[in-house]
Amino acid sequence: MASSSRNLLWAIVGGCVFTFLLFFHALDPLTRLFQGALNPLERFFMSRSFTVRQWFKERDAVIQERDALRSTVQGFYQQVQDAESCLEDNAELRELLGIHTTYRVEQVVAKIVNYANLSRTRITIDKGLREGIATGDAVVVGSGIIIGRVVDAANDRATVALLTDADVSLAATLAGGGSEEGIVRSRRGALMLDFIPQGMELLVGHLVVTAGSDERIPRNLTIGHVTALETDKSAPFQSALIEQSISIADYAFVAVLKGSQ
Repeated sequence: MASSSRNLLWAIVGGCVFTFLLFFHALDPLTRLFQGALNPLERFFMSRSFTVRQWFKERDAVIQERDALRSTVQGFYQQVQDAESCLEDNAELRELLGIHTTYRVEQVVAKIVNYANLSRTRITIDKGLREGIATGDAVVVGSGIIIGRVVDAANDRATVALLTDADVSLAATLAGGGSEEGIVRSRRGALMLDFIPQGMELLVGHLVVTAGSDERIPRNLTIGHVTALETDKSAPFQSALIEQSISIADYAFVAVLKGSQ
């Protein structure tokens, strides 16, 4: 208890002495000495603070410049993509326009709008009755690959049933073959060539084309290649699985062939 009292007394005395020295400015030399010692440190930290602020400003400027360059590059990239798309469209259109020379038929080039059903066996195109398109017309891509036929037409658009649609069938034969013909149709989602006479040679790899017996379907439009055979010697006919070498998803335009060959 006595020790605590002494400590308290010394603290009060020390506080009074310190207050007295401050009041009569007796500590000013010590204060100036202390400030003089701190000035270099203050200048050092202020200099570093300025450097840090400058670094952040420069970093922000670099980030802005980077974002501007990134936006410019993205714009150039989009232009290149658009140019490539235009080149692809031009090549596709030139190939379609060549069909007129090959098959001597009047044609209407149309753009594919979308799929017309959930099973993706029908598509909608942006041309219709106004351009003379009629139900039954053949629809082709590339240099004459038939993909289906028109099943419905309005003034400004038409619906095309693809060969994989159950409602489509085509008279077909082998390229370079004789007069024998069969029927190409969808069977459980697969494209089949049916009703080929047993005496007709049918091999894997044979090219199957339209027979031309349908007045609205020109002869020799490419359908696909034979990939497998279904043979039964006791049956009067043989069948084959047909595979098309194209995908409709790869095309933006089609040609509708108006009328016959």
